[in-house]
Amino acid sequence: MISIIVSSYNKKYFQSFSKSVKETIGDGVSYEIIDIWNPGKIGICYAYNQGANQAKYDNLLFIHEDTLFITKDWGNRLLNLLYDKNIGVVGVAGSSYVPNVPAFWWGLNEICFYNLVQSDQKDEKIIIYKLDKKYGGKKKVYSLDGVFLACRKKVYLEFQFNNNLKGFHGYDIDFSLRVASKYINIVTGEILIKHFSYGNLSQDWFTEIINIRNNYIIPKDQINNKEYEIKKYFVFIDYLSKYKYPFFWSLNKQIKYLSVQKLGIKGFLKVNIKILKYIKFFILKKLKSCK
Repeated sequence: MISIIVSSYNKKYFQSFSKSVKETIGDGVSYEIIDIWNPGKIGICYAYNQGANQAKYDNLLFIHEDTLFITKDWGNRLLNLLYDKNIGVVGVAGSSYVPNVPAFWWGLNEICFYNLVQSDQKDEKIIIYKLDKKYGGKKKVYSLDGVFLACRKKVYLEFQFNNNLKGFHGYDIDFSLRVASKYINIVTGEILIKHFSYGNLSQDWFTEIINIRNNYIIPKDQINNKEYEIKKYFVFIDYLSKYKYPFFWSLNKQIKYLSVQKLGIKGFLKVNIKILKYIKFFILKKLKSCK
């Protein structure tokens, strides 16, 4: 009853993952694992769409292969969650706030939620996140992390993954936010997995974060958080500077998302001062190179 779809690049990871599924999914849960062998030849959106087209069950789980399941009988728990037709995507990490400026989903503890064991590939640096029990086993969010994305096939067919995203980044925010325009996305506290990666915040990753911003709108029921908007704006400018994007392209992106309504008057002034410092740094750098 669950089609598990993996974009695979490491046979050792995939074997361990498959063994983990078999041992933990639970009695009476029919499943298949669709392995799309993908050592960087196609984007993850294309791989996931290809896998979903092969799926024979009505419940889909898109998941990274460098994971292991800790929760026993998680299959039945997931099916119970997806039985609710109001639910769009079920994940194990996500955010209940979408900033106006292009940004990654994590940030403040009060709006970011996890139910996840995070580790490195040597399984040495381990951090355990648990969803607070006060949320009753699930928390409404908008954007979700791509390590675990589960939905009904009906939901998937309405939105699908964006084949215009050619790489391996941003697909999760893009997909989950589009689904959130119609359904309720949740982080579940009923399923715990272990993920052997802390991610790679590369320039390719950040470029996709910028690109996908054109694909979604801010949720209508979201209450504006000026403090968070300012913080995310500063991080956005810092990353543009860090990766040394072309000056005018970068400046255009910084100005594009300026909003007094989102930032407040004080925040708007603070961000503009940050942008002026960015311009000053560029000018001084140019003058220095001309000497």
